[in-house]
Amino acid sequence: MADMRVIRGALAEDEENTVVSVSRKGKYFDYSLLIILLVLIGLGLIVVYSSSYSVSVKKGDDAYTFINQVKYTIVGMFALAAATFIPLKFWRRFSLVILILSLISVALVRTSWGLNLNGAYRWFKIAGRGPSIQPAELVKIAIIIYMAVYISKYRKQMKGLKANLIYLLIAGFCAGVVLVITSNLSSALIILGISYIMLMISTEHIGKYSAVSIMIALLVAALLILFFVKFDSIKNSTISYRLDRLIAWVEPTYTRNNEQLGYQVLQSLYAIGSGGFFGKGLGQGSQRVFLPEAQSDMIFSIICEELGVFGGLCVIILYVLLIWRMVNIAINAPNLYSSLIVVGVIAHISLQVVLHIAVVTNLIPNTGITLPFISAGGSAAIMVLFEMGLVLNVSRLIQTRTRVPAESVERV
Repeated sequence: MADMRVIRGALAEDEENTVVSVSRKGKYFDYSLLIILLVLIGLGLIVVYSSSYSVSVKKGDDAYTFINQVKYTIVGMFALAAATFIPLKFWRRFSLVILILSLISVALVRTSWGLNLNGAYRWFKIAGRGPSIQPAELVKIAIIIYMAVYISKYRKQMKGLKANLIYLLIAGFCAGVVLVITSNLSSALIILGISYIMLMISTEHIGKYSAVSIMIALLVAALLILFFVKFDSIKNSTISYRLDRLIAWVEPTYTRNNEQLGYQVLQSLYAIGSGGFFGKGLGQGSQRVFLPEAQSDMIFSIICEELGVFGGLCVIILYVLLIWRMVNIAINAPNLYSSLIVVGVIAHISLQVVLHIAVVTNLIPNTGITLPFISAGGSAAIMVLFEMGLVLNVSRLIQTRTRVPAESVERV
């Protein structure tokens, strides 16, 4: 205790002889975050070119997917720039409108504009040859902005049950719309995850029950999975493709009607195992020919095959550094609204990275989740770069503080 008093006394004396100089808003910018982001994007383009080679050759151009991804990245960089410099109060003012429009866009997949790809309606096209849009990605951004506004607006009421229930109902409704209309379970779960993490971070009493509720939910899910996949009568039925994914997760080698249900995950594990520590080299991987969706949903396994475990760890470290910089921005944000926007983006990127790696290593059932900034894709790439623009926008609002001698200020 005596030591603490000495330290506090020294700090008090130091404060008497110094003043705090606060920079004007807009002067600070997190260049470290931008550099890490650019490294991830560059690595992503390289790996997309390598992993999509066999798919692109079938379209008549070995760089077909790569060129498309470059185009999406350029559009995404414009989206990042716009989100960086458009005032955050704009998004706050129109947060509800943005959320409603994003939900309406989800409904468009069931109109004449909707596209049926691989048996799923998850995209729509406005123009005949225009790019396809995946509206679930729009909902992810909209939920981040709207929930940040909701929590900051009803901060005092969030201590009560009513405001929390309304918050959870909004999150559940948005996730339900995405699930029912597009049958996109992974996006619905991510929307719920983003909302829950934002609530947990901003509300103290929620955090006390988070670990218990998560453990109970995981236990119930595990028991249900075991119940479904361990009964042969259910296992041999064709209830849904989701049940097939659960069976493939528990027994990847299980075969029904001469079809190996776990083919994709087995090929992914072969790719990871064959890469060794340093990999086979870029463009030298063989599993890109056999692995379905190697350039998107399974791209981390191609990274491990061609760059090895070392390359996979380097990618994970880059994500850790990216999230660390965003956490720093969230802590130093000027207000709760801007801080929660960054928390929402952290939640989104963290969930997708963890779930993607868990899928390719068969730690969880296959859910078709892309790896942010690296996987091939249009809407996902553009929207996640837009989110990073929002984070950089918040970083511009941070007021840097420096201590200077009081006498030097007086002389000035």
